[in-house]
Amino acid sequence: LRDYQRACVGHVSARNTLVVLPPNAGKTFIAAEAIAETLDNEEARVVVFLAPTAVLAEQQYTVLLERLGSQVHGDAALARRRLLLLKGGGAHGSDDDSRVADEAQCLVGTPQLLVLMLTHGRLRMSDIALLVLDEAHKVAEAANNHPYTVLMRCFYTRCAADKRPRVLGLTATPLDSDRHAAREADDEAMHDSAKKGLGELAGRLDATLWTARPSESQDADAARLLEWPSFVSQPLESIAYVASDELDPHSKLVVEAVGRVAGSIAGEVEGTLWAAWQRKWKDLCTLLEKIARELGARSCDRAARLLLDQLKLTHEQRRGRRTSFEPDRQIEEALAAAATRNVQLKARLRATALAALERELSRVDETSQPEAGASWKVEALRRKLEEWERSTGGQKAIVFMRERVACRLLGEELGCEWIVADGGGRGGGASSTFGLVRQTAEDHHRALARFRSDACRVLVATQVLAEGIDVPECQLVVGFDAPDTSRELTQWRGRARAAEPRYLHMAANGDGGAHIERLRRLAEATHRAAAAWDLGSAPASFDWPTSDAIVETETGATMPEEEAKSYLHSRVYEMSFGDGEIDLSEKHFSERNNF
Repeated sequence: LRDYQRACVGHVSARNTLVVLPPNAGKTFIAAEAIAETLDNEEARVVVFLAPTAVLAEQQYTVLLERLGSQVHGDAALARRRLLLLKGGGAHGSDDDSRVADEAQCLVGTPQLLVLMLTHGRLRMSDIALLVLDEAHKVAEAANNHPYTVLMRCFYTRCAADKRPRVLGLTATPLDSDRHAAREADDEAMHDSAKKGLGELAGRLDATLWTARPSESQDADAARLLEWPSFVSQPLESIAYVASDELDPHSKLVVEAVGRVAGSIAGEVEGTLWAAWQRKWKDLCTLLEKIARELGARSCDRAARLLLDQLKLTHEQRRGRRTSFEPDRQIEEALAAAATRNVQLKARLRATALAALERELSRVDETSQPEAGASWKVEALRRKLEEWERSTGGQKAIVFMRERVACRLLGEELGCEWIVADGGGRGGGASSTFGLVRQTAEDHHRALARFRSDACRVLVATQVLAEGIDVPECQLVVGFDAPDTSRELTQWRGRARAAEPRYLHMAANGDGGAHIERLRRLAEATHRAAAAWDLGSAPASFDWPTSDAIVETETGATMPEEEAKSYLHSRVYEMSFGDGEIDLSEKHFSERNNF
């Protein structure tokens, strides 16, 4: 360990700690050493290391396996026995989860899995000696009810103070400009707002904030890693292109054709299901318009054909994996008829939509074909990447964008690998609802392996790759979409780990990059506030809203009130497809908060 990492481990051993360090400063190594010390001193309780995505959890599991095996026990086989990578398998966890009590002393996984284990009584918060939260800033995403927030608000605070685990939070991007100092122009005001935000974040973790100052390190290389301003103040460079708000003729025909399909299914079903489908088809048309403007007519046409392919799949083919909302055994029989009715209604809708879409796209094919080239934006990016490869001898680049299906289509246009978050589940927009793009963990591993080797030198990715994923071979990062926040800007730029990294953003019609420059200043203000933090100060206080819960005293199974509402809402929704007696348009079933 470097000198500042050893100092941090000493701080962590005695108190809850929020560690704020730049990307690539070795936060996971600090966590590994803290875990090792805890395991050496704890026999009855376990350590839990959480990461917000499965991709990141698997990466950190590999790092911990190596560090704990080589440094602590000197036996990789022993380390494998002590570490367990949790893998999801429905509402009650996977077969791996059932081995917790017998085999593992350190569990690695996503926070959703720990919430499920606590909810079903497989583990209690008092059974945990050390709780490590990677990308800990997500605990502040209260509006989204992130699992980190649920863990701290509904489980940690309900645990007796003397039985709570120590909490170790890790982050390189503690604040988000949308929430803190978003419109401040004065540097001093930005600093004060950032200082307040840091205190609130630490309070949510019941922790003191710790960071390392370059001037305090005796290691020149370490001091370089800790220089926040050198990271956030690198010159901003752009890729210029000409943008147009007008749709090309072929894309306009495709969008209109897809829009007409929604009208053709209007008579198939009424009520909540029809309203949901109507809304999703409208979102899909908006997505196709964006794809046409950003990527070109060929990609817009390709997206419509992806939709056609997905509508041809059966219910079993589309599910592909178990849902996290599997019915409880006691009510499974009662819901069987309703679930069957639900599947039948959706199958009828898909069959009608499929026939209509095939008919509409055939008409488009008779009158128009997409232009051979891509959009000006894609061509400008392609030229820059080709120039980059020639000038650097093949250094690797990552292109970040926001929308999943657009990520896939850009990857296909550039002929490179692409990585997106899992498109399954609810609330994922048009791409998720219609299954336009799906990737498994194996797909992620394959794409990253090809990128890390010499098989692929460009990777297109969504935000799933931005948080903590280590790609040391990358030297260039391009923001195809403009970052919305200072956190996104820092995370994107932080993926360039090779020597002399560069970050480029796409600039339309002479855009001077004022928006990104403001985000850079906000990021710099955050890191100045962290560097000036009093490391000896007491933990900040934060009053979580009172959270009621349903508790089964014998097993310790706990379901927070909001989780219970969500579960009940999903059950009522499914039952509405049974005898039709439940009207979801009534007030009490329109929003979860109205229960």
